[in-house]
Amino acid sequence: MMEFKEYEKLLACVHCGLCLPFCPTYRIFGREQDSPRGRLYMIRSYAEGRIDMDEEFDEHINLCLVCRACESACPSNVKFGLIMEEARNLLEKNYKRGLKTKLYNWLIYREIWPNPSRLRFTFKLMRLLQRLMLDKIAKKVKLLDAFPGKPSRFLDMVPIIPDKFFNSGIFEPLGERRYKVGFLSGCIMGTLLSPINEATVRVLRANDCEVIVPDDQVCCGALNSHSGYLDTAKEMAKRNIDAFLKYDLDAIIVNSAGCGATMKEYKEILRDDEAYKDKAKDFSSKVKDLSEFLAQIPLNNNFGELKLRVTMQDPCHLIHGQKISIEPRKLLSMIPGIELEEMPFSDRCCGSAGNYFITHYDTSMQILDEKISYLKLTKAQAVIASNPPCYIQLKYGVKRSGLKMDVLHIAEVLDRAYKLGGVYQI
Repeated sequence: MMEFKEYEKLLACVHCGLCLPFCPTYRIFGREQDSPRGRLYMIRSYAEGRIDMDEEFDEHINLCLVCRACESACPSNVKFGLIMEEARNLLEKNYKRGLKTKLYNWLIYREIWPNPSRLRFTFKLMRLLQRLMLDKIAKKVKLLDAFPGKPSRFLDMVPIIPDKFFNSGIFEPLGERRYKVGFLSGCIMGTLLSPINEATVRVLRANDCEVIVPDDQVCCGALNSHSGYLDTAKEMAKRNIDAFLKYDLDAIIVNSAGCGATMKEYKEILRDDEAYKDKAKDFSSKVKDLSEFLAQIPLNNNFGELKLRVTMQDPCHLIHGQKISIEPRKLLSMIPGIELEEMPFSDRCCGSAGNYFITHYDTSMQILDEKISYLKLTKAQAVIASNPPCYIQLKYGVKRSGLKMDVLHIAEVLDRAYKLGGVYQI
């Protein structure tokens, strides 16, 4: 028997196959090894010493998007996400990769993502490349394609990087303070999508929140934990716990579905850490998605009329990871002029999955094309996607297909409606 901490969770799978039609890679490839059931069987076989961790094992485990749709479908409540993180952690520790892959993984997961200053420097450099139009040249000459996944293709997907990134601070409520909340600024949300963070803070302030954005917070660790770098993810979780719990907060607000799901699972990834396991439970209990928090409080409903036909993309780590789907729809229903047209299979993955659209570009694009076909049926003016990889992926998909549709975050919609209602004139 090999060491596998999540082994007991593996035994919950009864191989019924109800998960199969919900799995994006199984729908594309039709292979048992690329289904949740098949992957669990492979992991169990490894844990029991019946197979080795070889190239085939690595291929099928890393082809998974960890969208967790199988968790929603599973009658046995198999914790697929946690099992997959442990399997990938063992892969990173035990499977011998090539030098290029090792260098790429070391840069991304060890040196850049856990370090806010290096991450911001990287995006500042990308911003400079965009302003000088050197990103077009880098893509044309395939400058980055020595790395795994041919990242030069990602340069087409990067949105126009804002001139100003989102900064930490304490933001007072517009009215009387009823809530004191922390806010995760995030890695992508605080840089590439910083205007969404600014809109989020305005919306929270309009709802009587004092918003605290600690300057010593770091990335939530989702990318690291999903990719198998659990040791680094645990250190990042501890840093965030220390950054936020020094304040007496009513809630810790997150406007990124993937970050929220990971932060709610700090209690799981730190359950064996005697110094942090109780603090992790306290932290996770306070984490709320923006829509979840706003739907639970007496909402400021001084909205102006916003005439907009919208549809919803349910981010995987919101609907499957956090079981949140009604709350954003409830908020939209309160805004005059909003017309919601539900999209077929809105809970299916869009193919972004963290950095999956870099590491598995072709498969990601197949999944995206399916999503775009559903978007076209709605004839909506905008699709709402409240998770940064989904937001970026759908913007790329809309542009790539020539579809006349905007991509918005729920915070942007609420912010526009408050502006039209004169809330910020107070």
